[in-house]
Amino acid sequence: MIYGADNSDAAILVNGQTLTIGCENESDLQITGGSSSNFASAITIWDGKLVINNGTFISGTDESGNNSPAIYLMPMDQYDAPVLEINGGVFSPARDGGSAKFLINCSDPDIARCKIIIKGGTFIGFNPAESTADKINGEPANWVADGYESVGTTDEDGNTIWEVRKKN
Repeated sequence: MIYGADNSDAAILVNGQTLTIGCENESDLQITGGSSSNFASAITIWDGKLVINNGTFISGTDESGNNSPAIYLMPMDQYDAPVLEINGGVFSPARDGGSAKFLINCSDPDIARCKIIIKGGTFIGFNPAESTADKINGEPANWVADGYESVGTTDEDGNTIWEVRKKN
């Protein structure tokens, strides 16, 4: 398990390289954001590419107790656009029952520079085909790749769980 520290903006920072995360199953790796005055993602991408094939990713919280993104794309002016490719894994807001609205998120002023491609994964409380936190041309962003779909079910606690899978 990897935990973000208190007063840290990310447990892991991707900057200028390709980082591929994969393991046998979701329970083999867990990355959890910490807490910070701004945001506390599990992973922040400034530049480069992050490929997630498996694992569990849990958002941290800000100083007000609000959930931060599990994965946050925050392009820096001097760098190329960050790329996020998700092929599997479990993505969850902080376990305190907070909002998953920003679970996968791009910095608003830089949304045109962010590239997010989702081809798999399980998202707790967050529909990657209709991200209300990220707007493109005034509409919720659809981060699901062509040929894939986001299917929602409700668990026994009333949470909506979204699974991205290849269309039949």
